Amino acid sequence: MVLTLLAVVLASCTVSSTAPDATTTVVGRWSWVRSTGGLLPADRTPATEGYDMSLEFAAGGTVRIWFDDDFGGETTYEVGIGSSNGALEGTPVIRYGESLFGFMEQAYQFTDPDTMVLFDGCCDGFTWHFRRDSGS
Repeated sequence: MVLTLLAVVLASCTVSSTAPDATTTVVGRWSWVRSTGGLLPADRTPATEGYDMSLEFAAGGTVRIWFDDDFGGETTYEVGIGSSNGALEGTPVIRYGESLFGFMEQAYQFTDPDTMVLFDGCCDGFTWHFRRDSGS
């Protein structure tokens, strides 16, 4: 009885594996709207931080980062499922060849086809909100 109850409790604590959202693509240029969470209570926006930022995901697997329309760097990316035994295990992620935001992978979610939220794999719950640029 105790072992059965323990097995049920442990199963309910695991993260279910979810396939990446195939109906919406990350390909295109995305403008940073705001960031939430972290150690500071206030949201961060381009106005509070003093710069604009955008990400440009190419269909060939390259992502570029831009600050105030100045090129900030590029790396490769792939869309997949979070690494085993990692903070994002079993969740849809974008995995980078080199870290853009301090993490090699970030969970992603589309709240609508033109709004993407990236989640850091850390305990402070930091999120990055992006809006698809028109024409992307």
